[in-house]
Amino acid sequence: MADTNISVRHLFTMRLNRLHGDSHDFMGPFGRRIFERPRGGSIEGAEIQGQVLDLLATDYGNASSDGTLRQIDANIVAQTHDGVIIYMKVRGRASFAYGPGQSRICLLFTVAEGPYEDLNNIPAVGIGRDEGEDTVYEIYALTGKPESDVASDASLPPSARTTLPATYLFTRKSDHTPGSTRHTIQGPLGGRYMTLAEAGGKFKGPRLEGTFLSGYSWSPHYTGMLGDKEIMHYDVKTLLQTDDGVPILMSYLGTKPAAYDGTYMTATVFEVPEGPYDWLNQVQAVGAGRWMGDGAQYTVFALA
Repeated sequence: MADTNISVRHLFTMRLNRLHGDSHDFMGPFGRRIFERPRGGSIEGAEIQGQVLDLLATDYGNASSDGTLRQIDANIVAQTHDGVIIYMKVRGRASFAYGPGQSRICLLFTVAEGPYEDLNNIPAVGIGRDEGEDTVYEIYALTGKPESDVASDASLPPSARTTLPATYLFTRKSDHTPGSTRHTIQGPLGGRYMTLAEAGGKFKGPRLEGTFLSGYSWSPHYTGMLGDKEIMHYDVKTLLQTDDGVPILMSYLGTKPAAYDGTYMTATVFEVPEGPYDWLNQVQAVGAGRWMGDGAQYTVFALA
């Protein structure tokens, strides 16, 4: 049951034509893999319209042996009506938690300078549904505003919604190692930022608590300049361990949008062994973080 609402802004509706019609599915030595690609598609929003390019959109995700739990790991390229190319890195979940034909995704955008450049600074999530042979996603920007317990506006049309329901999972606080080195590489393909600042930390919520383990966090950040503004995308994997000894792999994409007043926005999926916390495998989560002076603190919510 959702207990809060995440502030969002509708960006566009994305339709993927015949997404499940061209699929390759096999059980390999490392589990089940399902490869899918749409036959083109469309994006339609108040400020952006265009098409999903055929042959430039593919999901490389994996799945449980019975196919009821899927990890979406996709790349999508779209072209706006005025000719601008937009690359979308996509991750997400389809599971029992969301029901048949339903999914939740997160997205990071890469766009050249110009009329759509602000997408580079926007962390986004998508609410997906199958419509016949097509799959439709309502894509929303996370605004960075605090979550609230105001009444849900789920009854409104997707383009008019300003909140998405969610459930509080936990708050995590990293321990910062004073004097730790933060390495930067300004290479010909862009900037990379490697942090060694985390020395473990704690997380705690209503259904689980524990630590995240020092030395098991991989966080190469991608950096660049957009005009006179520095932008940052990150793609992090970190290993948690509950107080009763269960390991949890937490993987998240995120941005540090300049307009969000020091707030880091993330979108998270989990991998957990069978047992008391395996319900985490089914959810797509979002998080809001802030630097606290002695470490970063994130509050994490599961999308309903």
